[in-house]
Amino acid sequence: MTAKKAIFNKVIREAYKGLVEQYRFANDDFVLIPPKTANEIVKEGHTLHHCVHSFVEKVAKGECLILFIRQKDNVKEPFYTLEVRNGRVIQIHGMANTH
Repeated sequence: MTAKKAIFNKVIREAYKGLVEQYRFANDDFVLIPPKTANEIVKEGHTLHHCVHSFVEKVAKGECLILFIRQKDNVKEPFYTLEVRNGRVIQIHGMANTH
């Protein structure tokens, strides 16, 4: 792991607790989860075949927030990814950039 990636992991990990409290959401079907590390963001992008992995530095710098949307009955499996900037939803993408 590069030094830069280690720093991003640390920053994102430290922000996680506050994000869980601020963005906690669940209904009968879905759960909203902030990533715990930069590695989780990268894995999300690779699994869903979209570009969220390129947002790691922006997330670490506080320029945007990435949240994972999961099906409640399968919270470990990537489903959709949400980008938030300045309290507004910017984009939501699923497998291969589906909306």
